Amino acid sequence: MKRKTPDSVCAEAHDKIKFKVAPLPDDPTYVLIEGDKEAFKFLARLLDAQAEARTIAASRSARRVQGVRDLHEVHRSESIYTACLA
Repeated sequence: MKRKTPDSVCAEAHDKIKFKVAPLPDDPTYVLIEGDKEAFKFLARLLDAQAEARTIAASRSARRVQGVRDLHEVHRSESIYTACLA
């Protein structure tokens, strides 16, 4: 099964899905989310797709960083080996 992206979740959403996001009057660092059952199901799917996308991106980034580290280790090993031969 193909993973859902945030864009695909939004594309599949019904036009009737509506929810309200507003800061709490007592503490504006928190928000209140109001909506019906379908709105919260949509929001759950969207957050899940976003989390999955970020996990995949972080994994790819970690592999690239590890590849750079591996190349650095090879270069360092070759330098040490060359120095030992000299």
